[in-house]
Amino acid sequence: MNIDWGLVFQIAVPIGMLFLGKYLDFRFFRPKLITHLLHTSAFALPAGVFHTHSIVVRNAGRETAKDVRIGHYVMPPHFNLFPPVPHTIQSSTNGISEIVIPHMVPGEQLSVSYSILPSAFL
Repeated sequence: MNIDWGLVFQIAVPIGMLFLGKYLDFRFFRPKLITHLLHTSAFALPAGVFHTHSIVVRNAGRETAKDVRIGHYVMPPHFNLFPPVPHTIQSSTNGISEIVIPHMVPGEQLSVSYSILPSAFL
């Protein structure tokens, strides 16, 4: 029995290139979210200590990131997203909350600023 190696290569090379293309697509062309803590600060006021902190979330990938979730064990009551984007807050029964952003396009960057007021202000 003789094997026609030319025919084997004609079939195997396109199939191999298909798998290689899918691997490269998965490896290099996907969302890549990067987060940074910008600052934390505390201000001593007569009514108590006022805390603030900010984080930045950036899509450094080449694809749109869908259903981006920023989780919190305890959701601060006051926060700000800049630039303003559509978002929802999802809370679970065990007290964990998430800010859910439907999508972030490549290169998009969001700043989330939190403020935690002393109990005298609440």
